Amino acid sequence: MIHELTQEGIGVNATAILSFNQATLAAMAGASYVSIFAGRVADEGNDPAVVIRNVRSWLDEWDHSALIIVGSIRGAINIQNAALAGAHIVTIQTQFFAKMVDHRYTRNRTAVRSGRREITGANKQSESSCSGPKRRVKDLHGEPFGSNASRGFGAAQYM
Repeated sequence: MIHELTQEGIGVNATAILSFNQATLAAMAGASYVSIFAGRVADEGNDPAVVIRNVRSWLDEWDHSALIIVGSIRGAINIQNAALAGAHIVTIQTQFFAKMVDHRYTRNRTAVRSGRREITGANKQSESSCSGPKRRVKDLHGEPFGSNASRGFGAAQYM
């Protein structure tokens, strides 16, 4: 079916790819995209990063134009692993955006907005002489950073 659609000029996204063999067969048939479901690969006891890396290596070595889409992301670290393994595109649920930028050393710091620092007035009590006042950070929409107010995002593309 992939080959027939490709011959008619229709781009095909071969989804629910769970193995190297499935990905290579889809690419050889002419799929424009091979969508590897990383979470489901892991559910079967396999390492999604290894599958992604091997598929990417094979596509590059044999000069196939198919792009790797990685979905079924279950944690923020899976985004990094997929990108480092060679995924062209990683689909991400909105819940992971705040986790991707979060780090304990960057929490409760100032936000840069329009080239100047912005500190909100909440929680200005000092903790200790070396830590300074607590600050609450707002995102570019003026909402508390990391809140569910970071709306309007769908899937992200990591390239």
